[in-house]
Amino acid sequence: MSSSADLPVPTDNAEVSTEPPPAPPPPHDAPATTVPESTTATTTTTTDAQDPTTLSKNARKRQLKAKRWEETREAWKAAKREKKKARKLADRAKAEAAVGAAQAGEGAGESGKQGDHASSSGNKNNGTMNRRRPVLEPITLVMDCGFDELMTDKEINSLSSQLTRTYSVNRTSPHQVTLHLTSLNKRLLTRYQTVLGSQHLRWKNVIVSSEPYEVTPDLVYLTADSPNTISKLENGKKYIVGAIVDKNRHKGLCYKKAVAQGVATAKLPIGEYVSMASRFVLTTNQVVEIMIRWLECRDWERAFLDVIPRRKMPVAKEGSEGGEGEEELEEGQEEDGGVPVEWQSG
Repeated sequence: MSSSADLPVPTDNAEVSTEPPPAPPPPHDAPATTVPESTTATTTTTTDAQDPTTLSKNARKRQLKAKRWEETREAWKAAKREKKKARKLADRAKAEAAVGAAQAGEGAGESGKQGDHASSSGNKNNGTMNRRRPVLEPITLVMDCGFDELMTDKEINSLSSQLTRTYSVNRTSPHQVTLHLTSLNKRLLTRYQTVLGSQHLRWKNVIVSSEPYEVTPDLVYLTADSPNTISKLENGKKYIVGAIVDKNRHKGLCYKKAVAQGVATAKLPIGEYVSMASRFVLTTNQVVEIMIRWLECRDWERAFLDVIPRRKMPVAKEGSEGGEGEEELEEGQEEDGGVPVEWQSG
C-alpha cells in the first residue's frame, strides 16, 4: 500500500482554525520604549541635587549650625572630659583633706591602730575617696508635666530624655533631693511605659503621680518671668520646675499658671552671675542640675559655670560674688518648659 493513503485528505467540510495569526515582529527601525538607565540616573541626580539658593532662611541657618557643630564637636568633647577630670580631682582632694583632718583630731594615744585602719581603707578605695552615703536634703523638686497637649511628639520625646537625665543627676549627687513628677500622663506616660520600659517605676527617691500637684503654702514656682529672685534654696520648700519643651512658643506660661493658682514665684539669678554669648536658655535637666550643684558648693556662680554648656560660652560677671547666701537661681528650661531664665521667656 501507498503511504499516502494514511494522510488526511482535505475536504470542503474541513474545519478552519479561528486563531489569529501571530503578530509580526516590530520593524527594526522602531524606537525603543525602555528608558535608558543613564537617563534615569541623570534625572535622579538632577532631582536630588538641591540648589542652596533655593533653601529657606531657616534651612540655611540649620545647615550652618550643623556645620559649626561638626567643626567644634571634638573640641567640645575634649573640654567636657577635662572638666569631669578636674571635678574628680577636686572632690578627691576635698575627701582626702577631710580624712586627714579627722585623723589629726584623734588623740595621740589612738592614732596608731585606728590610723592604720583608715589608711588601709583608703587603699581599698584605690586612693580615690571615702565613699559616704549621699545626703538627702529636706527639699523637694516638683516636675510639672502638665503641658502634654502643648508639645509635639518630638518635643515629648525630648522631654522624656531630659527627665531621665534629671533623675540620673540627682541619683549620682552627694546631695540629693526628693523628686516629684506630677501630671505624668497621656503621651509622656505612654512613652515611659513602652519605649522606655517603665523605667520611672524603678527610680528611687522619686514620687510619680498622674495627678497635678496639690497647691500648698510651701510651693515656689520657678519661672524667669517672676519679679522675685531667690538667693538660696530653703529647707522645707517645694520648688516647681515647668517640664515643657516648646521652643518658647508659649510666653509666660508657667508664671501665669502660678499666679492663677496663688502659688509663689521666683527665678534663679543667672543674669547676676554670668554672661553668655547666646540667650539664657537651659533645659529642664540643666535647671535641676544647677540647683543640685548649688547644694554641693553653696556658690551660684560656680554652679552656673559648672553646668551651663561651654558652647554657650558662659563667663562670670565682673563684680559678682560667689559663695553661700549670694546665689540666685535662674530657671531656664528649654523653652518655657522650663522656665527659661531671663533667657527665653517662660
